[in-house]
Amino acid sequence: MQRALSSLSLVALLGVLCLDAGATPAADALSLRLATVAPLGTPWSEQIYEAHIRASAVGATLTPIFHPAGCSEWDLLAEMGLGEPGKIGKREATLEAPLDGALLPLPLLAEAFGLPSLRLLELPMLLSAPPTRANNRNEDPSAASAALADRALEAVMMEEVARQLETKGLVVIGWSEIGFRHLFTAGAAQTAEERAKLVVRAPNDPLSVGMLTPFGWRGIQQIAASNLGPWLKSELLDGFDGTPLFAGNLLAISDAEGRVNSITLTHHSYEAAVIVLRKDRWDDMEPAQQLAIRGDLEARGAQARQAVRSLQLDLLKALSSQGREVRRLSVEEHERVVRAAETERGRFTLGPQEAAVYARLREALADTL
Repeated sequence: MQRALSSLSLVALLGVLCLDAGATPAADALSLRLATVAPLGTPWSEQIYEAHIRASAVGATLTPIFHPAGCSEWDLLAEMGLGEPGKIGKREATLEAPLDGALLPLPLLAEAFGLPSLRLLELPMLLSAPPTRANNRNEDPSAASAALADRALEAVMMEEVARQLETKGLVVIGWSEIGFRHLFTAGAAQTAEERAKLVVRAPNDPLSVGMLTPFGWRGIQQIAASNLGPWLKSELLDGFDGTPLFAGNLLAISDAEGRVNSITLTHHSYEAAVIVLRKDRWDDMEPAQQLAIRGDLEARGAQARQAVRSLQLDLLKALSSQGREVRRLSVEEHERVVRAAETERGRFTLGPQEAAVYARLREALADTL
């Protein structure tokens, strides 16, 4: 499926930046290579570099690699030797040595290994908290929805994802997120009447269309991210959904930047991300090394997600400062969209495994659904 699974690829620096862990280790010393498509200075690259620091403290070498814009998350899987290059990966492996692990979004892993229940957190409006009025400009409007995401992860998905990925030869050693998606449009999209006049873009896969269907648009066009700018400029398209990071980078390189003048905070879909390591390399470690590199997944994951949320909030403020009006759904409109989303969720929870995991999620979120 052609989609911008994460905005990380859009902001990756040109060229490959590798941080050498220092002195050459002894021949029998544990040496790992861990990659992300994010550039230095982002929460995702910092998370990889922190793993390098922890590994060094227990006598292991973990080399963090930060990939260029031309290398996608799919390519990282190919570099890890998972699947056939050109089938799972978009190109032949090109690094001097294979990767042992990478930071990857859950939707990509779900598709790569045929694990649809890993995409349940993306279900429309599942983690969208009812809107509340911010008390001040610095308050994070995503805080309530973020708390629901944390609950879903810690109560259900962290354990479930780790279990399913281990069957595919991967061990989860860290958690992060891509974040919540919102609406970015030419004109207001706060009410059903306003949205009925607009045509928006969705990535080319059924669940991405299902995320937007409950809002009631005039039309939904399935368009690759690489073609989104020209479509917006042509005025055949009135908007798209995505994280503030995705929107900021898209609008910065698009001639249609001025057309997109409205942001509607909906939190209608959420993407998590994980740092995974090949299980054979994990099994090579001493217990002390495993403990140091993975550690407390919940605590470190919470810190990593908060760093991403702070970045997304800063980017949202930057987009607003450029003259875009930031709106929220009314409580009544939010309830209406949530009701419509229930039908869409049913389309993607029909398989026995998805249904079982979804039931656990509903139980964990029972007081909000």
